[in-house]
Amino acid sequence: MEDTSPNKIAAPLPPLLPDPKSNPSWANLLSASPIPPPQTESNLPFFSPIISEKGEKKAIFKESDYVEAKDKWKHCLLGFFLGRRPFFSTLKQHLQRKWKLKGNFLISSLPKNFILFKFSLEEDFLKVLEAPITTYGGRPLILQKWSPECSLEKRKLSSIPIWIRFPELHLKFWTPSGLGKLASTIGHPLFMDSITAEGTHLNFARVCVEVTPEDELLDSIEIETPSGTFFQVVEYNWKPKACITCRDFSHSADRCPLIPLPIPKSKQEWIKIASKSVENSLPVPLNFKNLPETHASHPQPQISTQNGFSILDSLDSEIPVETRCGPRSRG
Repeated sequence: MEDTSPNKIAAPLPPLLPDPKSNPSWANLLSASPIPPPQTESNLPFFSPIISEKGEKKAIFKESDYVEAKDKWKHCLLGFFLGRRPFFSTLKQHLQRKWKLKGNFLISSLPKNFILFKFSLEEDFLKVLEAPITTYGGRPLILQKWSPECSLEKRKLSSIPIWIRFPELHLKFWTPSGLGKLASTIGHPLFMDSITAEGTHLNFARVCVEVTPEDELLDSIEIETPSGTFFQVVEYNWKPKACITCRDFSHSADRCPLIPLPIPKSKQEWIKIASKSVENSLPVPLNFKNLPETHASHPQPQISTQNGFSILDSLDSEIPVETRCGPRSRG
C-alpha cells in the first residue's frame, strides 16, 4: 500500500543540466532532458570535417552521398515562368484542371522565382514531364527533371511557345492547313487546342506557335484571296519580351548581362542648416562679393530689425475720425 503520509519526502527530479565537470554535450543534454524534443525534429549525424591544405574545414560529397537525395526528390520537377511568378493557390487550381492527375502534388517556392513540383505518383510525374506544353495566363511554364546537377539558373531560351487567337475567323480558313498558313506568319505552328479542333465554339480559333526573338508578333495578318484582300486580327494573352543582343527570352533587354549598367549621375546634395532660436532668426544679408559684376553695382540693402508698423500707433491718435473712417454719408 502506498504511503500517503505528509512526512514522506518526494523523490528528487532528475537534473536538467548534468554536472559541468563531466563536460556535457548538447546531444547528451537533450537526451537526458525530461522534456522530449518536438516530433518534427530529426537527429543529425556528425561527420568529422576534412582539413584543407590551408588549414580550413571543408565538407566533401561523393556520388554515393546523393543516393538519399535522389530517392527523396525522384518525382520532382523544377520550373519557372517568364515574368513574375503567379500565386500558388490559383496556380495549383489551374494545374489540377490542366493536368488531370490521379494523385496529388505539392508546390514549393525556391530562390530566384523557381518552383518545385513534387508528385505523389510516378505516373503523374511522367505525364507532366512528357506533356507538350503547360501555360498559365498565356505564359509557358518551363519544366525540367530534378537531378543533383540542377542549378537555379534560367537556361537560355532561344524559342518559346505562346498561344494566339484569331477572332471572327472565316470558316473557309478553319482547317489545319488554313490555320497553319495563318500561324506561320507569327512563328512555327505547333497545334490547336481541343475546342478549335472540334469546332464547338467558333468565336475564335486558338493556336499554339513557337516564336523566336527575331519573330515579329503581328497584331493583324494581311490575307490575299481571289475575292480580295483583307486583314485578320491576332490576339495574344501575353507577349514575351526578349533580349535581342543575346537572342534569349530568359531575360529582357534592360537586364542583359552583356550590356554594362549605366553610370548613375551624381546626386544633388542638400546641406541641412541647424535651427536657431527666435532671437537669432534674423534674415542673413546677401553676399554681393560672390555675385557677377552686373549685380555688384547695386547698393547692398539695409535690413531693419524694427517693427515697421509701429508708426501706426503714433499716427492713429492724430488722424481725425472722418479721415480714418472715410467721409460721413449725407442723409
